[in-house]
Amino acid sequence: WEYKPLLTFAAKNGKNNVLFIADGESRYRAALMARDEMGADIESIPVRMAPENMSIEEIIMQLAPANEARAFTPLEKGLLAQRMISYRKSVSEIAANFKCSTEYVNQLLLLASAPSKVRQMVSDGAVPAALAIEVLRGPEPEKAVQNLQQAVANAKAQGKTKATAQHMPE
Repeated sequence: WEYKPLLTFAAKNGKNNVLFIADGESRYRAALMARDEMGADIESIPVRMAPENMSIEEIIMQLAPANEARAFTPLEKGLLAQRMISYRKSVSEIAANFKCSTEYVNQLLLLASAPSKVRQMVSDGAVPAALAIEVLRGPEPEKAVQNLQQAVANAKAQGKTKATAQHMPE
């Protein structure tokens, strides 16, 4: 704990001042699980505050490069890219931050802006991000939810837990 405290920043949540975790969410959840489910004697979790002069935009831009232990999923990266766009970062700046191509950032943004049912299927692991992006970029993006739901049903009918391109309706 002492060697890698959670990085937090203070902000308003409604009328309350709260600490938000900028780095260390997985460590935080693991500590709570160890305490609550396994009876570990954890009374506190070390945190360090982001410098007062550091903007929310700078904290957000540090998230992707700082996340070494567990890589962000494509959907998480897409949502992070959306937030960066809202802070007026360009696609090329985001690509440099993520160490990927601008084309990939555009795909992540497409996934993040997909209908909630598509995002949920990806989040649940029923549909790979790449398949969802392919369908969203295909000739009938308006049918993405319907077609991906059918693919999931087809996969389940074959005893599979994840849909693939083979499960897509004709």
